[in-house]
Amino acid sequence: MLRPPLSNAGEPGAATETSNAAPQASRQHLAFLAGGGAMGALMRAKDWSDLPLGAPETWPQSLRIVVSLMLQSQFPMFVAWGKELGFLYNDAYGAILGAKHPHALGRRFHDIWAEIWADISPLIDAAMTGKATYSEDLPLVMNRKGYDEQTWFTFSYSPVRDETGQVAGLFCACTETTRRVLAERELRDLNDTLERRITEAVAERNVLADIVEGTNAFVQVADLEYNWLAINRAAANEFERIFGVRPRD
Repeated sequence: MLRPPLSNAGEPGAATETSNAAPQASRQHLAFLAGGGAMGALMRAKDWSDLPLGAPETWPQSLRIVVSLMLQSQFPMFVAWGKELGFLYNDAYGAILGAKHPHALGRRFHDIWAEIWADISPLIDAAMTGKATYSEDLPLVMNRKGYDEQTWFTFSYSPVRDETGQVAGLFCACTETTRRVLAERELRDLNDTLERRITEAVAERNVLADIVEGTNAFVQVADLEYNWLAINRAAANEFERIFGVRPRD
């Protein structure tokens, strides 16, 4: 008796091919996270089920493009997306977060930076209505190491639109300027101190000169070779009376 040909499901290796299809499809969906350093690996491995953005496989193409660009950059960047502004960032920005990293990945923007929300929320609102903003040396009191610290940042917020043309998130490129601001402030303080000391020294010299000129005592100042450096009026008058020549200033 002839047996009917086996279906593909019954062929050796068919089950293996089926089981390999899902991981391959998943890798294709996550290709935009490839080469993204430590944060790219963290995004691929993270459980997104309880986070506002959901799994990366479901992210729209517009968000994927921005995230791919961000992960490839060595400059600190982040993107906040959706109604709850789910937070994504690259390796360079992870250093800025301090102890907030890596827990901050995927969390709500507000929950991550609650301590500076009053300072940055107007800028966020502007970006989410389609208006880009730029802030230079903005002072912010952050708590990223377990204590409050005064910091300064230069950054821009740019609106990011989805496939429908609506603003769906914002993109930020930023740099911390705290060290430069503090160095410039210290230099200004040193200059102010030096200027004040010079002013005080000149004032003291003028007071001393008034005292010396007003006295009838003979006051002469000379160097080691007995060249006059200074002489008051009383001494000059006495010199002229004796020698018939008045010393020059």
